[in-house]
Amino acid sequence: MPLLGHVHAASWIHRVAPAQILTERPYPLLDIEFAAGHRLVLTTTSATTTVPPVGAAVRIAFRRVGNTALPAVDLDG
Repeated sequence: MPLLGHVHAASWIHRVAPAQILTERPYPLLDIEFAAGHRLVLTTTSATTTVPPVGAAVRIAFRRVGNTALPAVDLDG
């Protein structure tokens, strides 16, 4: 069963975090709200130049950073 949520807020991060983010470009940060009222603040599974608008339904997947699987918004699925 896929994890689905809605965009509550979105922003762009303009800082490099070499141990966690493998890009030197700005990357999205999305506040996702689930039906039960819980929220997660996530980035995306892959690089993107756009983010979904507030209220848009999104699917949560996982991306690998080293040996760790991190939840992220899947804009490709």
